[in-house]
Amino acid sequence: MNRDQRQAENIEAWKKAGCEGTIEACTGYGKTRTAIKALKRMKDAGYDVSALVVVPTNYLESQWKERIKKFGLKRVDVKTVQSIIRDYSGGSPIGKWNVLIPDEIHKYVAEEFGKLYNAVEYDAVLGLTATVPDDERADIIEKYAPVVDRVTVTEAKENDWVSDFVIYQYGVQLNHQEQDQYDALTDKFYKNFSWFSHDWPKVTKCLNDDKFCARWAAKQGIHGQTGRLKGHASRVMSTVQDRKSLLYQSETKLDVAEKILQRFPDKLTIAFSERTSFADALADRFPDRAFAYHSNIEGQEVDGEYYGVERMKERGIDLFSDPSSEVNILSTARALDMGVDIENMDLGIITSASSKSLQAIQRIGRVIRHQENKTAIIVDIFAEDTQDEFWLQGRYKDFPDSLIKRISTINEIDHL
Repeated sequence: MNRDQRQAENIEAWKKAGCEGTIEACTGYGKTRTAIKALKRMKDAGYDVSALVVVPTNYLESQWKERIKKFGLKRVDVKTVQSIIRDYSGGSPIGKWNVLIPDEIHKYVAEEFGKLYNAVEYDAVLGLTATVPDDERADIIEKYAPVVDRVTVTEAKENDWVSDFVIYQYGVQLNHQEQDQYDALTDKFYKNFSWFSHDWPKVTKCLNDDKFCARWAAKQGIHGQTGRLKGHASRVMSTVQDRKSLLYQSETKLDVAEKILQRFPDKLTIAFSERTSFADALADRFPDRAFAYHSNIEGQEVDGEYYGVERMKERGIDLFSDPSSEVNILSTARALDMGVDIENMDLGIITSASSKSLQAIQRIGRVIRHQENKTAIIVDIFAEDTQDEFWLQGRYKDFPDSLIKRISTINEIDHL
């Protein structure tokens, strides 16, 4: 089965569900194209279709508008969810469309953005997502647009709908200073966590519920000392954040990422992190080859002309996409986790990430978009024997072992 046939099946599944549902498909498979095909099929059948595409970012808005123009579709509007919520007063809907297309539908489940479904009148809804979160957000999606078809990354790879790829999990040891800091923070964490019987909900409840905190203090033999117990709870929270920051900004990981980039200087590479400061630090090591793209990017003068923030972001993508440009590294935090389609990327480096499989699927999807005779490489750098390794296991729990290789040296990366 080719991809067009599979996308036709996606559309049929949506139609059988009464045109009310979500297509869950891995990044790189072609969810946008599937939605456009659904609209074209309705128009070809004689329906006078109007549609509203809802996106979470301005960049995605621009990409959707380009695709719609390319396919010659009319009466298809594209708006960011922020603009819709801003225009919606809580009274009358901002307008009516036949089809509502919430792209990245998992983003519209929080209380504020959840207003989307009241802010717009629609007859049918076609949600798009790389994966439905395995938490309470799934209930909201189930309410408004339940999943009607799924395309996993394994299915896409086996059928050549995305490029062949290999995920290298590169385990490193923290340097002595980082390890000492990590160990000290871990000791501090467990000393304070023990006050709550190593039960995380008790920590958060103690901070937010004074009556519970008073009862638990009495049970711990410090009756009337709720302030002391809250202090322990606060230190649990702060040490978690401090330890996370240490792992996210590890100098060891920065050095390893630099060595990988030095080894593969000609590869079009995107490097993901969890801190904008790390993204900047990595880009600074390759001043001629790298562009730091993230939420804290600042406007600046370029060739005598001032570029604002959005224009600077566009410039970074343009330089990276231009084969004649020296820039072949995009160093980013979370800003490019979703909504950026760049062809011909060879290498993805993940220096830090959460435990969520959604983030892993989206980041990997940036690199594995289909290209003939390409084997994309993803290198996920993690600190061994730390919380980092636990997060790694979480984000790859839905990936088959056949796609993953554990390595301990750069020389073991053998597909580029």
